[in-house]
Amino acid sequence: MNQIDEVPGEAGQPRRRARKVRAAQELLRRRLQLARTERLLTAGELAAAFAHVLNQPLTAIIGYSDAGILLERAGPVSQDKAQRYFDEIRKQAHRAARGIVELRGFLNREAAREAVDLNAVARELRSVLQAELSPADLVIELDLAAGLAPVTANRMHVEQVLMALIGNAVDAIREAGTPDGRIVVRSVDDGAGMVQISIGDSGPGLDAAALAGLGESMHTTKRNGLGLGLMLARSLIESHRGRLWAESAPGRGTQIHITLPLANPS
Repeated sequence: MNQIDEVPGEAGQPRRRARKVRAAQELLRRRLQLARTERLLTAGELAAAFAHVLNQPLTAIIGYSDAGILLERAGPVSQDKAQRYFDEIRKQAHRAARGIVELRGFLNREAAREAVDLNAVARELRSVLQAELSPADLVIELDLAAGLAPVTANRMHVEQVLMALIGNAVDAIREAGTPDGRIVVRSVDDGAGMVQISIGDSGPGLDAAALAGLGESMHTTKRNGLGLGLMLARSLIESHRGRLWAESAPGRGTQIHITLPLANPS
């Protein structure tokens, strides 16, 4: 018997094999498409992050250079004034270089994890950031849960995310001209094996459309500059098995919430 379709149970085998081959080819195509999409997203995050790190120092370097050229063309420039311009250019160049080094670690999602005390991180950041702010201009307050257990995370990643989010809150309050600006950093054990830390500001808040767009790549509510964007921060927190989301309403400020897993959940 040479005809396959005359053998019981084997009549549909060639067609079934063809369907399996087509299904495997389609699955491979979809996986390759997904891999390409993930590479593009990573490239977009990287471009946004480098723009965020380099935009301000490079703008300052260009500004000081242009001002120095204009002064020199206008007439003799004193050595002290020239030295001040050179010092500022040097300082901004070092700032850009330091930002690139920090960014490399920030984007390394596989960096070592350890037990991290979020309350200690919040206290240290408040000490650093408040020193750069005038208390009459803007105050950073802490409302931290006592006896909070540590989380599993990379400390530098957490610091960079919180610093970026607090910095965004500072910018929002200043750009809106909100009097008696106030940022509150809160922490709490959510009772489900996670610690939640929240950054709330007394800024103008966001409408529904702006709030919905906060998670989009390259989205920013700032008039100038790209900002870090929540997409990068969110993807980094999610790589720690955590979650990041925002709540806001016009006139009532914005709250950014982060959860991270306990190091030793009970």
